[in-house]
Amino acid sequence: MAKGTYEMDVYMNFPVSEFGGTKSVVISTVSWIGGKNPFLGWAYIAAASLFVLLAVIGLGWHCLKPRKLGDMNLLSWNQPPAR
Repeated sequence: MAKGTYEMDVYMNFPVSEFGGTKSVVISTVSWIGGKNPFLGWAYIAAASLFVLLAVIGLGWHCLKPRKLGDMNLLSWNQPPAR
């Protein structure tokens, strides 16, 4: 933003005087992964990387050793009683 004087209109779309609240404007800087504290951005990237890795492992498992679909012998009530 260029140096200078700025004017902003604040309307009462969400009244705060009923409970003694206030309205404020916060000016901050941001980076490509969020605000000044990059923890949340890196946490999202780490979680997404973990889920992509788990998806690749699951896909590999499915391609190498697929399960039989519709095999009624795998149901718990079709098993012989344990002794």
